[in-house]
Amino acid sequence: GRVPPGDTEAAAGKADPRALGKNLDAICQVRMKVHDRENRAAFEKFIEHQEDVTECLSMSGEWDYQLRITVKDMAEYEDFLMRRILSHPAVATSASHFDLKRIKYTTALSV
Repeated sequence: GRVPPGDTEAAAGKADPRALGKNLDAICQVRMKVHDRENRAAFEKFIEHQEDVTECLSMSGEWDYQLRITVKDMAEYEDFLMRRILSHPAVATSASHFDLKRIKYTTALSV
């Protein structure tokens, strides 16, 4: 049906992660072993199928990718990092950062 104006989050199927028991929001920066097209494509395809990854950006600078990962707790994040990200053959290393407090989050743009 028709989406009421201003109700785009509901239309996109967005839910409050905390309401789903996802209390940890992590930023994971990833550095690749090799920067050839095949390794990057394989990693990006892999990431597309990871439900806990809510955002993936290809970056300029020191890190190749920045991931936002939303999980239940630190144990779940450690498992995700060790068993999925760091075990991927194209990944050399990573660095993790954790939100202390979300100050602002929006997807709305001024028109």
